[in-house]
Amino acid sequence: MSPTPLVLFVHSIGQAVQAAHLMPPATRTLRACSAAFAVALVLLACPSTESGDDVDATVEGRPAGGDRTAGAAEPRSDSPGAADGERLDWALVVHGGPETSLAGSAAANARLEALQVVLDAGIQRLTAGSAAVDVVAELLRRLEDEPSFNAGRGAAFTDRGTHRLDAALIDGRSHAMGVVFGTRNVRNPIVLARRLLEQGGGTIRVAALADQAAGELGVEKAPQNFFTTPPRLLELRSARRRGEVDAVPGVPGSVGVVALDRYGNLAVGVSTGGAALREADAFSDVALPGAGLFADNRSGAAVVLGPDGSLVRRMAAHAIVERLRHTEPGSAVESVVEELPGGGAVALTAAGTILVSPPETGLWRALADASGRREAGLVRAEEPTVGDRRGGPPGSSEGGPSSPPRSDGE
Repeated sequence: MSPTPLVLFVHSIGQAVQAAHLMPPATRTLRACSAAFAVALVLLACPSTESGDDVDATVEGRPAGGDRTAGAAEPRSDSPGAADGERLDWALVVHGGPETSLAGSAAANARLEALQVVLDAGIQRLTAGSAAVDVVAELLRRLEDEPSFNAGRGAAFTDRGTHRLDAALIDGRSHAMGVVFGTRNVRNPIVLARRLLEQGGGTIRVAALADQAAGELGVEKAPQNFFTTPPRLLELRSARRRGEVDAVPGVPGSVGVVALDRYGNLAVGVSTGGAALREADAFSDVALPGAGLFADNRSGAAVVLGPDGSLVRRMAAHAIVERLRHTEPGSAVESVVEELPGGGAVALTAAGTILVSPPETGLWRALADASGRREAGLVRAEEPTVGDRRGGPPGSSEGGPSSPPRSDGE
């Protein structure tokens, strides 16, 4: 199968961003912003339906029927109660980022509880008929307010001792998106991303322009110390005592949500404080459309985790979603994840099959669908979760693990 023009273009953008890391900071920031904007423009140019397919009717701006777009692939669904080729009424997967050495037993309990609360809210809204893009934005807002995750309050420090926040939201029906990089004073970056999506459908704001846009759009702001938490402050002070000035290696923490609603629409969103001690003018791969997240009603939606630089070089999220159109779902995810050092992914097919491939350190995740499946907890990389619809890992069901999982640092 030959690469599509989109794949070739986003690959060239990835190379440009990779080369930008060798440039002076000011030039690098400008190049990164230009690359992100170029990717957004191309993704917006992608048709959200096959030629000749029309939307018959809308309910509050969403397709009224549950039928999938003609021409979409028919991924295998292993969901209990769902026959091959059927689409579930709704499905939801939330991730709270990889397990880290910062997570002691108290943090583990907090993460689990937050994931369960967010999952319940998502189930309630999707069951009631809310649009996927609204559900994704709302659940991410809640996760940003939970200090145990690297997003919003609880975000990692940069090498300058500041917080710079990134977030992105994509509607799989129209490919409309809102993207925020490097905001300093927006309490909930995903709220700003949602407003930008509503304003223009393909709007990106970076650094001071993001903070300015928040004021113009009435999005709540917060001072820098709002985002600081004791574990993050300890992390920063310990690194400085050791003389460490480079970004912490490995998979940066983030939160992500992927949802399918009853109208057959997919949406995906992410929020992150970036890699701990990253350069203050750098941005996170995970918030770059095509690299860290992508959604297309015809095939699926995905959020990918991996070391900064690895996702944009491969346009990993877009690669997964494209392969979901032509490949068995589990293989579509694993074939991309195996190319990412220590990476992972969560995804949904257009039929509602939930796919989870955790990073090597493990992944906090919660998931549910209309068949009655509901799980929340920490899943390890060695556990067979991709395409596994039979249930979660031992001790990771509706009630969560009976005791908090031990962190890598304990």
